[in-house]
Amino acid sequence: MVNGILNIYNLILALFGALTCERFGRRKLWIYATGGMLVAYTILIGKLGNVLRDVSAITQHREEETECDVFSRTITSADAFSTPSQLSLQLMPSRNQLA
Repeated sequence: MVNGILNIYNLILALFGALTCERFGRRKLWIYATGGMLVAYTILIGKLGNVLRDVSAITQHREEETECDVFSRTITSADAFSTPSQLSLQLMPSRNQLA
C-alpha cells in the first residue's frame, strides 16, 4: 500500500517538474534544488550530531560504573520478590553463564 502511494506521489511530482521545467528554467531549478538539499542535510546532520552526543554521554557514564555498582543494583531490584526462593533463582547463574 505504501509503495503504491509513493509511486503515485513520485509520478505526480515528476510530471509537474517536467511540465514546469521550461517555464522556470533548468539552471534556476537546479540552484534552488541544490540549495534546498544543502539546507535539509545541514539540519539532518545537526540533529544527528545531537543524538550521537547524547548516546556518547550515556555510553561513557556506563563505562565508569564498577561491577560493585551493578551487583548492588541487582540486589536492590531483587528485593521486590516476595519469597526467598525467587530471590535465589535470580542471583544464581544460569547454565549458559556457567559454560
